[in-house]
Amino acid sequence: MRKFVVSDIHGNLNLYVSIMNYLENINKYDNVKLYLLGDLIDRGLYSGNILLDVYDRIKNNRGFEIKYLAGNHEWMMYLASLDLEYNKSFYSINSYWKDNGGDYTFSYLEDVTTFDEMMEIIGYISSLDIYEKLDEKINDKRIVLIHAMNLNNINDICDLKINDNNLDVITALWGDRHPDVKKRSIGNNSYFTIKGHTPVDNIYGYNYDNMENVLNIDGGCAFYSYVEMHNLLLENGYMENDYMMLDKKRYKYFSSFNHYPLVEIL
Repeated sequence: MRKFVVSDIHGNLNLYVSIMNYLENINKYDNVKLYLLGDLIDRGLYSGNILLDVYDRIKNNRGFEIKYLAGNHEWMMYLASLDLEYNKSFYSINSYWKDNGGDYTFSYLEDVTTFDEMMEIIGYISSLDIYEKLDEKINDKRIVLIHAMNLNNINDICDLKINDNNLDVITALWGDRHPDVKKRSIGNNSYFTIKGHTPVDNIYGYNYDNMENVLNIDGGCAFYSYVEMHNLLLENGYMENDYMMLDKKRYKYFSSFNHYPLVEIL
């Protein structure tokens, strides 16, 4: 079986379709398994479309095997759903998620799903694993796939879901960006960590830290999605407005690059 990893697609349809077409072609000859390291959704216009397609693939065993791991945006979607379930109304959804890019995901789901279908999808999201521990090794260390920061305790079978909603979940999905997580190493030297969450603003779309044994593969797709979605790139390389308070300096960098890593584990 050939195993591939990608992170932080953030509703970028061109990237998603390219990856799926590439892996479907490989799957004709070799079994494929794709690991999604969270933040499949939000910020990009096609977040809802992509989420429904991935959910359908997994639910109906369509195409190659997909393992969908949680990111902080899936976590925010789950938290928002607690209000949604309580009020039984699409219009009372938690604004914290929507204000952090979830509006594009929510608006599409609201248009194309019933309330029960919406809750089925959110129920699936709430049960996503937080990490995956692989048998393969890099630098003689077992590989751990996780969204933002490795944990002190990693089991062979993941024991954490989004709906556990405890400090370990917050740590794994937010890293030290979250005020409840104390500053510490993003890795765990017992393992080789492959993660996303923090955009890598270089031409390769990834960054390897040999001290931490961490490979960061967030190629900044949230920025690509925004450029593609609004098409407001100015001559000086900056965007016209400050969507989600993402700084203009990063817009300039990411709009110049066209490399987004799909990692194969050999």
